[in-house]
Amino acid sequence: MINAKRSHNCGVIGKELAGQQVVLCGWVAKRRDHGGLIFVDLRDRSGIVQVVVDPETAGESFKVAEDIRGEYVVKVAGKVSMRDAATVNANISTGEIEIMAEEIEVLNAAKTPPFYIADGIDTDENLRLKYRYLDLRRPEMQRNIILRHKVTSHRLKPVSSYAPDPSCAPPVLSIPFFIPAVLSFLSPIIISYFRNEVKERSVEFKIRSLQTDPYRISSIQPCTCDNPY
Repeated sequence: MINAKRSHNCGVIGKELAGQQVVLCGWVAKRRDHGGLIFVDLRDRSGIVQVVVDPETAGESFKVAEDIRGEYVVKVAGKVSMRDAATVNANISTGEIEIMAEEIEVLNAAKTPPFYIADGIDTDENLRLKYRYLDLRRPEMQRNIILRHKVTSHRLKPVSSYAPDPSCAPPVLSIPFFIPAVLSFLSPIIISYFRNEVKERSVEFKIRSLQTDPYRISSIQPCTCDNPY
């Protein structure tokens, strides 16, 4: 039994942790038995990491690895090791390393799922809805949920949290924020004022021009002849 708690998520382990001891927890995405070695793809919400179970380093845990199946929840303790250049997997973030398992503990066994827990599956929608708790384990669904959470959090975040605090920031930093904010607030008022001012000046100019025009309509006398044409 592994007494230590989980030290890292599966998808965040990189080559900078090479040689260190880690404790991981997750679902078994795939299990490949190559005779003398067993390869386990361990998955959690952050990604996938490859676990190598060697009977020389794993000891009795090798028998545990022989019995585990897909979607088993397991805890693995082991050392981070660099992969050979020929076995590097560029499709995943942890493709440069692997975990040499020393202890494996089954936290929960699982039955064979009704569909593959993977992206791009062709499964009936009703079956996915019936086993919704399994469908939400798929990376595609998790990305959608995380994106929805980020968008909702961004929309509900108060506007004051985006603006710097002028009382805490130095004057040099607060002025570039304060002046555009004031201008953006006053610009509609200024534009409206000048529009009204231009209209008033235009009307006043027309009235004055009529009053000073010697040929204005009011100064023309009506025609008194019999045939005005």
